Amino acid sequence: MKKRFNIVDAALILLLVAAVAVCFMFLRSRGTISEEKTAPMSFIVELKDVRQGTIDAVEAAGIGSNVYRSTDGTYFGKLTGFGYEPYTKTEYNESLGRYVTFEIADSYTLELEITGDGVETATDISVSGIPVKVGQETFVKGKGYAGKGYVIVVSNNGAAPVADESVGIGDKELIYSVRFEDVRDYTSNFLRVGDRLYDKATNANLGKIIDVDIQPFYVGQMDAEGNSVHAQKEGRNCAVVTLRARCTETEDSYYIDGKNELKVGAELLIKTKYVECEFFYHELLEVRALGGEE
Repeated sequence: MKKRFNIVDAALILLLVAAVAVCFMFLRSRGTISEEKTAPMSFIVELKDVRQGTIDAVEAAGIGSNVYRSTDGTYFGKLTGFGYEPYTKTEYNESLGRYVTFEIADSYTLELEITGDGVETATDISVSGIPVKVGQETFVKGKGYAGKGYVIVVSNNGAAPVADESVGIGDKELIYSVRFEDVRDYTSNFLRVGDRLYDKATNANLGKIIDVDIQPFYVGQMDAEGNSVHAQKEGRNCAVVTLRARCTETEDSYYIDGKNELKVGAELLIKTKYVECEFFYHELLEVRALGGEE
């Protein structure tokens, strides 16, 4: 006999629906369920010292073809642009006492623009679920080609940026500077006032950038006569970034965001929303009671 649907069944279904709704609201409030919306976002990967055959393969694949992360086959997005130019190297010339840049015959620098479904948070931009940062080593492949390069541009394609309004943990305000040495132009260009620095490993909030001073990068070398010279390295910079952060002061140290001990001279791998690279703590400028603009 076919069982009839009765009022008890209806009540059980309503209870089940209510329980699911309560669980959904609880998980969403805890951040377990994401409300993030995707939008087209792009990044450019620079591949150096590639041959004509690779360029021919990219041209054959064409705009609109699929691009993947070659290490595991994860889908990145569509190829939305590419360009190339002669590959150049910069090396120190002892007889001239300076760095010189020269072209390498039959070799090219290739740039690939990749666009996919992106998500922007306060701390990261992800494309097709993969966080992308300027300076990040990236392995890519498409139809008939593959290569290793570095991300040189990240773009949310004009979408309104998502700001990080967090202030960090601590009962005092710390003003300090960090130093980035031997960084490429494209990395230093993405170190921006108003952005925040984070420890890549712990995600600790290292403070808001309040000043960026970019200078040419010099390397100590010897010239042909054996004299010590400071030679400028073309295309490389030294960036001193000043930050304002919350800190906790103890008898022996300062802890930024309650986690990271500030030690002048110590190195740390960091990220902003757009960049990842290594710096070392450069100078402790000021520690003061809270009260100024964070």
